[in-house]
Parts: sequence; C-alpha cells; structure tokens
Amino acid sequence: MRDDFSSVKETQKSVEEIFASLSKMIESLQALYTDYVQRSEDRAESFGVDSLNFQRLYITEERDGMKNLFAMINNQMYKDHYNLYKHIVNYVDENIKDQQVREACYPEKDYTVYDDAEPRKEFCFDEVFRLHHDITNIVAEMLELVSDKQDEVRLEHGHIMAGVNIDVYVATEEFNNMAIGNKARLFLEYLKAFNKYHLSYLARFSTSLRLSHSQVLEELNIEDLSEEATEDEGDNSGVHILETISEVAGTISFGSEEEEKDEEESEEKAEEKAEEAVEKSKEEEKAEEKEEEKAEEKDEEKAEEKEEEKAEEALEEKAEEKEEECKEEEKVEEKEEESKAEEKAEEKAEEKAEEKAEEEEKAEEKAVEQGGVSDCASDDTGAIESVASCETDSPHFSNDSSEVVLEVEPVQEASSANNGLTEQQIKWQLRNRERLAKRRQKADL
Repeated sequence: MRDDFSSVKETQKSVEEIFASLSKMIESLQALYTDYVQRSEDRAESFGVDSLNFQRLYITEERDGMKNLFAMINNQMYKDHYNLYKHIVNYVDENIKDQQVREACYPEKDYTVYDDAEPRKEFCFDEVFRLHHDITNIVAEMLELVSDKQDEVRLEHGHIMAGVNIDVYVATEEFNNMAIGNKARLFLEYLKAFNKYHLSYLARFSTSLRLSHSQVLEELNIEDLSEEATEDEGDNSGVHILETISEVAGTISFGSEEEEKDEEESEEKAEEKAEEAVEKSKEEEKAEEKEEEKAEEKDEEKAEEKEEEKAEEALEEKAEEKEEECKEEEKVEEKEEESKAEEKAEEKAEEKAEEKAEEEEKAEEKAVEQGGVSDCASDDTGAIESVASCETDSPHFSNDSSEVVLEVEPVQEASSANNGLTEQQIKWQLRNRERLAKRRQKADL
C-alpha cells in the first residue's frame, strides 16, 4: 500500500512538472509573438506572424484539455479518500468508545466538503495526502486497540479456567474485537483498491501528457533555436525569450526538498505503523486459527469416536435382532415339530382306536351271529312243540290250523325283531360308518 501511494505521489508530481513546463513554454511563445508583432511595422509582416499565434493557441488548448482531464482524476482521488474517511469516522462514532481512536478521527484542520454536483472541481493534492495519512493512522489505532483487547481476553480466559463464570462476557468481547479487526482490515483493502485505481488513471494520463510534451519539444526544436539565437547578438530580447523556452524544456522541480522528505518520512512512519499493526493482528489471527484448528480436530476426533460407538451399537443391535430372530424361528420350528408330533400321535391314536373298533365290531358281529342262530333254533323247537301239542290236545286243530299259523307268524316276527341288534350295537355301527366315511374322504384327498 505504501509503495502504491508513493507511486501515485511521484506520478502526480511529474504531471504537475510537465504542466508547469508547458505553461512556461506557452508564456515564452506569447512573449515571442508579442515581440514579433512590435517589430513588424507593415501589415505584410504582421500577417506572417499569425501562424506563430496559432501555434501558441494550439499548444494552449491542448494543455487546457489535459488539465481538465487531470482535474477529473484529482477530483475522483479526493472523492474516494474523503468518502472512505467519513465512512471510517461514522463507524468509530457508533462502535468504538476508545478515546485515542476517536481523537485520531478528528484532525486539527477540517477537510473541504465534497460535492457530487462538482465533478471537475480542483482539489489540492496536499489534502489527498493528508486524508491518506489520517486514514492509515485511524486504522493503525483500531488495530492497536484490537491487540490490547485480545491481551485482556487472554487474561480473562485464565479467570475462566480458575472457575469464574464469565464465559458469556469473554465470548462477547472476542466477537467485538474480531468485528473491529475485520472492519479495520476491510478499510485497508478499500484504500489499497483506491490506490490501484488512481495509479492506473495517473499512469495512463502521464503517458499521454509526456507524449504531447515531447511532440511540442520536437516541434519547436529548442536546441537549434537556442544556437541560432546565440549567433544573432543584435537582438537581445529574442535571445532572452528563446533561452527561457530552452530552460523550461527540462524537468522542473519545485518545492522544498526538506519538506518533501519530512512528508514522506511521516507518511512512511504512519504506514509502517499500520502495517506492523496489521502484521501483528495477522499473527494473532494465525495463532487463533491454529487453536481453532486444534479444537476442531479434537471435536472431529470426538465425533469420530461417537460415530464409531454408534456403529458398534448398531452392529450389536443388529446381532441381537438376528439372535432374537433365530430364537423366534427355532421356537416356531419347535412348535411346528410339536404340532406335527401331536398330529402323528393323534393319527396313531385314531388308527389304534379304529383298529380296536374294527376288532370290537368283528367280535360283536360274531357274537350277534352266534346269538341269532341259537335264538332261531329255540324258536323253531318251541313252535314245533306247540304244534305237536295242539295236534294232540286240541280236537279242532285241523279246522283251526290257519289261526295257529297266524299266531306263530307274529311270534316269529317278534323273535326276528328281537334277533336284531341292540342299541349299543347300533351305536357301534354308526361310529364305524362315520369312521369309514372319514377314511374314504382322506383317501379321496
């Protein structure tokens, strides 16, 4: 930043020297033109002198046009510095209570108020220089304040470690210090950008002005004119005018060298002070960044450990879920096996019951068959005996044989009904029929 503004100062100075050189050359040409007009008595000679007047007018107009452009550049330089200065002062008034910083914002001499309605108003470069100096001085004071506050915050951290509950207060102070430091560095970045723009404008303008100046010097051919003037000793006034033009052809230096050195030294000191404060704040920021990085690394390590623990817990949960699922599957399989075993046992029991029922049925059928045969035999013998007795005892047998037969038939029917199955046997038959029907259904399935 200091080098940029030094370049701006040097370019500004060289431009002003060239303008001074052109002005003196124009004055010399005007004096030369006046001399020739006075020397010419007739109109023919004065008519030839008009070309010299136009040459002077052309150089004058060219210089004035370049001056207007230079005034625009100076106006913009003053505008940028003045607006930045006012912006900084407003920020300090609203946010900083430190008396030393406030005093730096109000110099002994006030600056000219800038008006946007006058874009071509000329401002002295000394005011631009003072503005630049005051801006760097205010920023340096702000950075020093931040440095002092950071030292205080470090002490407060010691109190926190000792168990004093001032964490919120310290956090607020750190935030405010960080805000002031960032704002001060932002102001410096603004100033650097303005210096870059101004140097670019001045360098471009200086190149155009030097070209115009060199063309004027080449056009007038100062060295040849000065040699011819020394040979012609009859006219002392013409020699004096040409010598004046030859003198201003070189670089013109003005002002006191001691004053310029003092200004440069004071400016360099202010800028060095600001740069030292900036470097100090940068070092402190780096230290803070390292501490923050360490804290972040610790936080990351803790976060990784937590994630690993969560992952392990998730794996354990999954393993437990799998074990529970396996246990549930085993229980289901056991239940299925038990149900299958029960079904098999039931089937076996049913088969045994059926076999027993079949055996009992067969036994009952045999018993029934045997009982039916014996009953029939006894019935037949009884009938025969009754018939025989009737034949012997009853004298009316032959005539009432049909009645006897009719009496025997219901006996036979009753006996045949009695020869039927008992209620228990009927129940067994019904059960057997139901079992046979179930077997047939299973066989069909």
